[in-house]
Amino acid sequence: MADDETARYIMEQIIAGDGSGDNVPLSYIDEEGTQADMFLNMSADGNEEQQPQQQLAVKEGSGEPSGSTQGQKTRGRTKVMEGRLVITEVTEEGRPVAPEKVAKKYVSQIGAIVRDNVPISIREWKGRSTNPYALPETEKNMLWEDVKRHFTFPKGYSEKDVKAWTLKKMATQFQTFKKMLDTHYIKKGKTPDFNAWPKLRDHWDAFVEYKRSEEGVKKIMTNTANAS
Repeated sequence: MADDETARYIMEQIIAGDGSGDNVPLSYIDEEGTQADMFLNMSADGNEEQQPQQQLAVKEGSGEPSGSTQGQKTRGRTKVMEGRLVITEVTEEGRPVAPEKVAKKYVSQIGAIVRDNVPISIREWKGRSTNPYALPETEKNMLWEDVKRHFTFPKGYSEKDVKAWTLKKMATQFQTFKKMLDTHYIKKGKTPDFNAWPKLRDHWDAFVEYKRSEEGVKKIMTNTANAS
């Protein structure tokens, strides 16, 4: 149970970040009882640290989240929030940056949205409309509409740029999430706790079969290259 909790927490931390850098080591004990370091994005890019979760509200007129941490447990699943938060500034590339706390919450929330709505059987974020394993554009549009239900953006913002930045971030979070599932479960011959991750259940067997076949192809290519 402790190993499953650690793996769940690691996946939550990584899907909240961008997986691209500014990493620091987090030590934990793996299933063999040895200490290991996982490098997690703990920058100001949306990760939730090992602190009590907050029940977020919006301070009137500021867009800042506020709330009490009393009675909240640590290492809880990041869930799609209820209500709405206000973004007051975005960069030219479309990245929300202010207020800082809301910007961090934005990244963790889009990670939760993509995790909850895109099945792990999806193999490609971009692909032909005839490809059954590629995420359709209609689904991406639905993800964006879901984001807009939870966040208000500044007047005059470029929706095209913010949407493009958000979907790109979601793509990275989704791929990293699947990579961590492979590393912490499939490669160790384990199965996630479907009570904690109920939306994985229906797609798990297909995901495992694909990852194992993918690994097999890689090994064949490596062996062929080494033999030549």
